[in-house]
Amino acid sequence: MDFRQNNAISQTRDRLATLSSTFCPVKWRHATIHLASGHVKSCCHSPLRPIENIIGAEFHDTNIDRQERKDLLAGNKPSSCQTCWDIEDQGHISDRLAWSSMPWIYNHPYKKETLTDSALKPTWIELNFSSKCNLKCAYCSPNNSTSWAAELKKYGPIPTVPVHNDLSVVSNSEYLNERPKPEMAERFWAWFESTVPDFGLIKLTGGEPFLCEETFELFDRLLAGGKHEKLELAINTNMMTEPKIWDRFIEYSHKLLDSQTIGALYLHPSLDAWGARAEFIRFGLNLETFEKNALKFLKEGQGHFLITATATCLSLCGTLELYEKLVDWMQQTSKSRWISIVQNPVHSPAWLSLRLLPDFFKSESQKIEAFVSRHLTSDIYGFHDLDLDRLKAVTRMIGQDYEGKSGDRDNLLRFMNHHDKIRGTDFKKTFPELEFLKDYANGRS
Repeated sequence: MDFRQNNAISQTRDRLATLSSTFCPVKWRHATIHLASGHVKSCCHSPLRPIENIIGAEFHDTNIDRQERKDLLAGNKPSSCQTCWDIEDQGHISDRLAWSSMPWIYNHPYKKETLTDSALKPTWIELNFSSKCNLKCAYCSPNNSTSWAAELKKYGPIPTVPVHNDLSVVSNSEYLNERPKPEMAERFWAWFESTVPDFGLIKLTGGEPFLCEETFELFDRLLAGGKHEKLELAINTNMMTEPKIWDRFIEYSHKLLDSQTIGALYLHPSLDAWGARAEFIRFGLNLETFEKNALKFLKEGQGHFLITATATCLSLCGTLELYEKLVDWMQQTSKSRWISIVQNPVHSPAWLSLRLLPDFFKSESQKIEAFVSRHLTSDIYGFHDLDLDRLKAVTRMIGQDYEGKSGDRDNLLRFMNHHDKIRGTDFKKTFPELEFLKDYANGRS
């Protein structure tokens, strides 16, 4: 079962409710591991914790994780899960429901009388080998981008109130390491080799995974380990990869799938809009290179292609063009693969939220939703009901009132002016729709 099957979400919701009203098996079965920095977490919405805090045999078992599992079994709502509660309260499909419907989570027994607060062997891991990255995305940080770290070292933090991306917060940590320490790598690979038969999904993130030689080491270790026909491999990427490395990856896509070393490969390019807005938001992005690499993968590589979009107040007016571009790529390539977009709302910084936009921007979101509705399909090829639901769950945030909204709008202007000053951009030209901010800043609206 997965969320693309009919009634998958409702069946998953009913099954989770037999354990508790808030039960989430992801907390037992998932591990996110940042090897270079030495940090782990049990859900992408949870904060990272030092690896030395691990108390069990698995890489996602700390005292805090155990308390959260107790809460979930009791029907309580840990604060780290608030994103999912908010989405479900609005009647939409949260990550808790979508992820729990996936086969590598769903196809395992969960019985309240046998579950404890200890982690189970993970069936889904997310690996971050390094924060090395060649982009400086607006919502990113020096924790996940060495390019951000280098710029902040030169110019200092963003002059918002309070300041944003203050390098001193991470300067004494290990977040800035570009490679895992040898002892950490040795510990991880030993654990990985013993646990890989249990994995249903391995997801590589970063930084930029294709800048890390460990990514290709993982490919080689998988190939040497025999067939894992139920294993899915997913890779986040900014697509700003030089041809030699991209060709190497495409060759591996054939090796891994043709040998049945893995059962499926998912490429997750990160892109939030199309046009000048996209290149401003994901600074360092070149859309010509992005499209060239995308079409090369779609025409010459193997695997599915699912764009991960972070929805912000900057991306909205370039989103329809992104969907149009993706449909154009669909029409140029084979219908044997899944091609789509997964929308996620930005969580931090708050001054990039869609909530900053006035109600009149809802007309733009309605155009996007109408376009996706016209291209819904029940096949693997194209957009699905869940894609539309996730889009609506994100765009519903437009115009929402909250305490601190005025300050966040001021901070957005501070960020944009700082961006123009040190990067030579022109936010007024790139985002003419943000003219309304001037009126708010001058007290006229």
